[in-house]
Formats: sequence, structure tokens, C-alpha cells
Amino acid sequence: MYNYRPVGIYSAKTIFDEERDQRLGTGNGNFIIYPRIWNDDFQSYNYSFDWNRDKDELFSLLSVSSKDLLGNCITGKDIFIKEYELIKEKIHDTDYYPPALRMFKNHDQVTGKNVYLSLIIHYTDVKQVAGEKISIDFDSNVFDVGFTTDGKTISSKEFILEKKYFREKGYRINEESHFSIQFYDDSSAKLVVLNNLLIKCKNTHSDDKKINFLNSKGDIVGCIIVKENKNIILSNRSFKYIKLKRKLHIDNDLKVIKERILSSYITDENNNEVKSKDENEFLTKYTKSLVGNYLSRVPISFSTQFSVDELEIDNTYLEQENIISGTEVLQGSAYLKYVQKKYFLEHNISEKEIRDTIFMFISPIDSKPDAALSGRLVAGYVIYEGLYHFSAIIHRFTSDVLLHEIMHELGLAHTFDGKEKLENDIKREQDNLLIYKNNKEIFSQNKKLIEDWKKDLQIRLPSQYPFLYGTESIPNKQKWQEKISNFEAENNSNDLQNEKNIISTELMIRFFEKRAKLHQIVFKQGTTDNVMDYSGMKYGFFNYQYNITKELHEEFNHI
Repeated sequence: MYNYRPVGIYSAKTIFDEERDQRLGTGNGNFIIYPRIWNDDFQSYNYSFDWNRDKDELFSLLSVSSKDLLGNCITGKDIFIKEYELIKEKIHDTDYYPPALRMFKNHDQVTGKNVYLSLIIHYTDVKQVAGEKISIDFDSNVFDVGFTTDGKTISSKEFILEKKYFREKGYRINEESHFSIQFYDDSSAKLVVLNNLLIKCKNTHSDDKKINFLNSKGDIVGCIIVKENKNIILSNRSFKYIKLKRKLHIDNDLKVIKERILSSYITDENNNEVKSKDENEFLTKYTKSLVGNYLSRVPISFSTQFSVDELEIDNTYLEQENIISGTEVLQGSAYLKYVQKKYFLEHNISEKEIRDTIFMFISPIDSKPDAALSGRLVAGYVIYEGLYHFSAIIHRFTSDVLLHEIMHELGLAHTFDGKEKLENDIKREQDNLLIYKNNKEIFSQNKKLIEDWKKDLQIRLPSQYPFLYGTESIPNKQKWQEKISNFEAENNSNDLQNEKNIISTELMIRFFEKRAKLHQIVFKQGTTDNVMDYSGMKYGFFNYQYNITKELHEEFNHI
């Protein structure tokens, strides 16, 4: 995380130490505390955390700096800035932007891990901190907050910045632990990094709450805003992992998929990497990590229930339709439509199952290189077949990819999707609606035709058989009756499905219109550290994205 220079462990005084002692003095509390994601580890944290990146470049963090974020915000910059300006405070005459934390009641039970944060203490002179005490002010009816050594229990509600820690330019406590404490005081950095803050939430709260950090004088030197958690979204959807296997390559495809699954990186409740050779055992831990470590960053609570299935696909047909070519997917949308339709029909998937499930189709073959990704392969993608359909093709089986695709289904666009892209989605659905309404007119005309046929059936004499209907010869009354009945059944079935398509498409149009209205902030592609961008760093989500998913869910109840 903080890679300034190798540092030693405190030892006996040296001449350098004695000279340093003379200037340590007594701390005056003139320092500022910046809470950040624990250990700067964007792969292991399990909560929603947003901050404006102020001062991050001073702390050697991996996050994109505030300056770079704003410099690459091409639409809605004022709206983006306002999110943080509304909560701005002054600490020691310095503008201070409290980070926003979202967590569940009994967060450790919901996600499998506690909430840990790092506190970065920034100062300009060692006299400001040496000998100082940090204490914490919070609502004890809602939270329990303090410092931990084991990641499970709070061992202290305060931390003393003892003078001995500053007698050398670098000092570490619990260096081999996840909950280390680091001191830097030289020309390159003047920081204390406490990687041991533990926050427990005991109750729901309908208002935002503050956790304040105080110096020995009782002055506020930093804070966190914990957002209300009364209205956090809870979803009962379970996961279904469906392994796709080409008819002519079944054994090889299942082998490839198994390798992709078992090579995915996840961590357990102790933040250690999970490895397994057993696919079902790994998927159990993987789903738990996906829900507890990743989807909790929105935060939305999903079920950890899952099932595994297989689907045989006809690669000959797919190649004839130019959907795939050998081991390459040429048309991603058509590929997903094909496998989803085939799976739903073969397994008679009901509307209730669709609303209760996230379908992840794991592909053994990759996409073709995508120019929009600078020639890289597409890791996964979704299509909107219906508001309640949560389905995705997964090429690269990683938690980041699954999280990204699920968030699309929830309603989040890419951070770089502008007005034109969002309006194109609306236009596509409007075009589909016109087709369905034209179909409705055709089915209506067919019903009138069927009534005419039924009248003809009643009045046609035996001597008038056989007769030609178009090019078809109708030999007798029985065959005429069968033709009318079959055509009527087919027309009614198609009309019923078409009515469902109209209702579904009208709903999708409303959804896309609302989504376009809510997405007012756009960045250049690849310039953020957001999950919905195409970039290497995936810190999570901006606060405005949570508000988008919340507003969409409040209106459509689709999650």
C-alpha cells in the first residue's frame, strides 16, 4: 500500500534519535485524519465507500486522483463536484471532504467479514502528532467503533501516538499482520497509517450518522459519514452457473470452463486467497465472496444460494448463422439470445424463476478482439431481454466481471456512456414496440378471418369439397375444421405472447427513459477507478451510482 521506503523497527537510541527527541515536543493536535479503504486493497474490502480522492496523491494510493477524475469528467462535472461539496467541512482551516460509508446492520453476519478502514494521519511537523491521542466519537446505540488487533474484536477505543514511534524516520507495528501500523517521517512523507479501525453496526438507522475522530483537546480532526441503512436493497435472487458446451467439443469445453472457474481469485473471511481443486467447493466459496466482498460495495444484499447446470449448444448451427467461428464469438448479443432462449425452453423456466435468479452462462470460447477495448477481448456482456431478466455471458470468470454485468442489469450504464448511447437503447425498444403493435393488428385481422372461416364451415355443402385455399386442397369438412382450429390456436398463442412483449417493452422503455434521466455524469473511457469503467483499478462505485440503482428499484422493483 504505502511504498515510500524500507523502514526499521524501533531499537536503542542513537545520536540521530537524541537530536530528533529534542524536536518532538508535545503534540498540539494540528493534524488531519483521512479514512480510506482498508490497506488500499480494492479486491478484499466488503462495503460501499466513496470519497472525492482529495490528497490521495500524497498518500501513494492506487486510486485515481481528484484532479484526474475532474479533468476527465466530460459531462455533469458540476453535479459530480456538488455531491462532495455539500458535505465539505473545515478542519484546521483546510477543506475536508468526509468519505461516505454504507454498511448493513450486523454487517459481519450479512457479508461474512467486518468493516475495516485505514486511517491516514497527515501532518507537516512531527511536533503536531508526537504524544497525541486519537479518540472516537460515535452513536453507541448504532455503532461500535475502535481499534483491533485480530480483526474480530475491538481492543481499544483510542490510540496513543507515542513519541518513541517517531524517533526514527520509519517505524512499523505488527508488520506481518493485516492490521499493521506504519509511521513515516522524512522528506518524502509525513504520515501515520493505522490499518486497524474496526466498525460494527448494531442497528438500522434512517438518518446519516457521523463518526468523528478527535485529538487530545477534543477537536475534530477527521470524520466519516455513515449513510442510512434502513432502505438498503435486499434481493432474494440466487445464482445459476450454466456451463456451455459445444456439441462437438463437450469434454474439452467442460475442461476449459473448470480451469477458468478454479483460477478465479477470491479471499476468505480472513482475507487469505482461496484455492481448491473441487469445482463445487470452490463455487460455494466463490459465491459467498461475490455476495459478501463485491455486491456489498453497492451495497445490495443477495442470496448466496447457487446451482450449477450445463447446456449443450449446436456449434454447427451457430457457425452457419455466423454467430461463432471456431473458438471465437462473432456476435455476442446473438450468442446470448441463443443460449438463453434454448436454456429457458429446455428447462421450462417460469416467470417466477426468472425474477428469482441470476443466470450466468459461462462460455468456453472467447469473443473476438473489440476495437472499443483497444483490441482486448470482451470479458462478459448482457442484453436486455426484459426488465426482470438477469442473464449474462461470462468469458472471464472473475468477481469484477460478474459484478460489472450484474450492475448493468440493475440499471447502471458505463461511466463513459453518454446521452447518445442511452437514447439509442430507448430507440431500439421503441422500434421493437412498433413491430409488436403491428403484429397486434395482424393477429386482430386473423381473428376476423377465422370468424369468416367458421361461417364458411357451417354453410359449405358436402358437394363443395374439395376446394382450394390458396394452393392447399381442403378435401372435406373435417380437414377444414382442423385447419381452422390449428390456425386459431396458433394465432391466439402468438397474440398472447405478443401482448406480453408489448407490456414488457413498454416497461423497458420507461426503465430506459428513467435511466437516461438519472445518468447525468460522464467520464472519458478508462480514466476512472470505477467498476463500471474499462480500467485496471476497480475501487467500487461513486455515490451517485448508488442513488441511481436505488431510484430505479424504488420505481420498478426489479432487483
